[in-house]
Amino acid sequence: MLADCMWVLLWSRMTVSSVLATMVLGQEVTGPNGTVLVDNFGGLSPILLPMMIAGVGILLSIVGTFFVRISENAPLTTAVVQKALNMGNYGSMILTAIACYFLVNYILPETMTLRGLEFTRTGVIGAIAVGLIVGTLMSIITEYYTAMGKRPVLSIIKQSSTGHATNIIGGLAIGMESTFYPILVLAAGIYGSYACAGLYGVAIAAAGMMATTAMQLAIDAFGPIADNAGGIAEMSELPSDVREKTDVLDAELENEIQAIANDSNETKEVVTETMAEIFEKQGKFSKAIKLYEKLSFLNPDKSTYFASKINQLKNK
Repeated sequence: MLADCMWVLLWSRMTVSSVLATMVLGQEVTGPNGTVLVDNFGGLSPILLPMMIAGVGILLSIVGTFFVRISENAPLTTAVVQKALNMGNYGSMILTAIACYFLVNYILPETMTLRGLEFTRTGVIGAIAVGLIVGTLMSIITEYYTAMGKRPVLSIIKQSSTGHATNIIGGLAIGMESTFYPILVLAAGIYGSYACAGLYGVAIAAAGMMATTAMQLAIDAFGPIADNAGGIAEMSELPSDVREKTDVLDAELENEIQAIANDSNETKEVVTETMAEIFEKQGKFSKAIKLYEKLSFLNPDKSTYFASKINQLKNK
């Protein structure tokens, strides 16, 4: 919980800093050939634009929350929950991109100059688009390296089954690998936004990328909120299915998977489908169910199959 609070504070400061930096650069923007900037806001349009983008981004992030929907008949799995959250995230980004197009065309004049480099409002729109694309790619990369059933998480789980040392080495390796693609994306974003509108383009791209901060923070806070809901359900002695639903919603479910892998290693247990079938033939249904549950966690792509096997055993 403390880590999430620190992340919220860090992300908020980054957002404020990007808006302020763009405003500072905006006051240096002039008209073509260093002439006085002529617009409908007394020459303040480059200063007002980042604040307008941030404000619109907050409103559209609220609108984006209405895209987060799960059907009553949909299976309650982490994949379904993640898809619903992505709908809200990407929906708010698309709406922000559309709103920024009209904002820029309304606020900025056609041609501007900053420190000897001339750029157009079309270039500013391109820079904002670059910022939003960078934000989208960062979300996709983050999801890949932290989501259930993906190679990075599964590799750490497998490393955990052979001991603490391999777990630490595997985790560090994945952590270092996970920084490579974001660095490339950010570097490409800086290059692309500068090509569009110079230094002002780089600054406004950052403001565009941070425009949907509200939605990002809502998604980030989702796990701890679901975790607290699970604790309340447990203490209130609600039906077990309530706790199961909150566990699926909680991002900390990954800890349970790693605990299962560690437990399998410590007890020297053979976690295979063949062993589960042997227990089933021996009539040791409880042991078979436990193995199928662990196999379901370790092999998310076959979780539906293992769930059906568990239900069959429970009905015997």
